[in-house]
Amino acid sequence: MSEANLVGYYPLNDGAGTVVRDCSGRGNDGTVISSHGQMWTNGMFGGAFATTASAGCIDLGKPADLLLEGTSFTVSAWGRADAFGTSTISYYLVGRTVFPDSAGWRLGTDPGNTWSTKLSDTTRGLLFLESAGQQSTGVWTHVVAVYASAGNGTNGAVTLYVNGAAVDSSPFSAVKPDNGASLRIGCRGDNQGYFRGAIDEVRIYNRALSAADVAALSKKVP
Repeated sequence: MSEANLVGYYPLNDGAGTVVRDCSGRGNDGTVISSHGQMWTNGMFGGAFATTASAGCIDLGKPADLLLEGTSFTVSAWGRADAFGTSTISYYLVGRTVFPDSAGWRLGTDPGNTWSTKLSDTTRGLLFLESAGQQSTGVWTHVVAVYASAGNGTNGAVTLYVNGAAVDSSPFSAVKPDNGASLRIGCRGDNQGYFRGAIDEVRIYNRALSAADVAALSKKVP
């Protein structure tokens, strides 16, 4: 598949320091803003970024390349969840939102041991999609959300994929942006909802990937 629309690519092989390199060629490097003793660990491919219940978050800021709400875009990541969400909070792989999630979007985990995406649609309000059945902790899993906005005579849809297969979908217009939030890897924009486990190979595209693209991406070795 073509990588021409890749606007953020974070292999998370940095291994040390607080600068997280963007390998898309767009220069959208991130900064570790909530550190702990062992931030880097073994990943699905090479290294990965490790997170805990109270630390481990990367701030990507608000570069124009990554402010994709209102358009079609795709977010992909490998996650190893050591715990899933609680009754009061979700855990965030990648997202641009702050409490109470009334605007923006996020990809992560939820109670019931599910992978999920939650977003604020400009016409439908809050949308929530999740995987079926209980997912296992400690297992590297490929998770993708495709936000295909409506327009040019086409109906929009948001689709959640787990390990290359579509697991949930909903009609969709466009994401209502959370203009006060920075894009984050590993936590919510207000430094809550830390992902528990490790994160690898985060990719952001400024187009809606096809089902075939997502299936290929789930098998891709960097």
